[in-house]
Amino acid sequence: MKRPLQCAALLLLSLAAAFAQAKPTATISFSDNRVAPGETITATIQLKNMPKVYGVQLSGQYNTDYLKLQASEKPAGLTLQAFLTKPQAFTIKNSVNEKSGSFELIHALLHPEKEVSGNGTLATIHFIAQGEGQVGLTLDTLKFGTKDGQVIEPAIVNNAQVSITAVSALNIQVMLTIAALAILLIGVFIAAWLTAKKASRKTPAIATIET
Repeated sequence: MKRPLQCAALLLLSLAAAFAQAKPTATISFSDNRVAPGETITATIQLKNMPKVYGVQLSGQYNTDYLKLQASEKPAGLTLQAFLTKPQAFTIKNSVNEKSGSFELIHALLHPEKEVSGNGTLATIHFIAQGEGQVGLTLDTLKFGTKDGQVIEPAIVNNAQVSITAVSALNIQVMLTIAALAILLIGVFIAAWLTAKKASRKTPAIATIET
């Protein structure tokens, strides 16, 4: 009787551990929420809770009316980051179509590299903002492969959004800081003037005696 109960308990524990294991997710975000036309902005793909994987295939798109690929990214492509950057690796495809606003990456590790897992940055793309408006960058496909041929598709929990306006958030902050300093200086000046005026009223007149 005890043996079936022990087996059932072990099964329940195994199921609980499986459900408790965090699911893999991917997030793509911009380096700023608000930029001005002409400013540089970076889109970053972050991974979390990844199981052991050996390669990646991804595709996505952006609006070319508002985002222009930075010149330093030529030939056009994504910049691979630490998560899948190893000495023994092969990039089958890495391209950004500047006319259609689409991008694609197919990259895999090679023997004798070991599978990678956990959290990390997969890739970045650098743009120059142009025009004015709200613009997004989305991932259409994101698949990872394991050594034994399994396919892992992390949930995409967030796509990048940025507002392009003539005055950036940084400029607004600078302007507010300057305005606050100006108000403070005006207040100090008025206080000093009032203090000097009160002091002049209290000073007694000195009579001049002629001999």
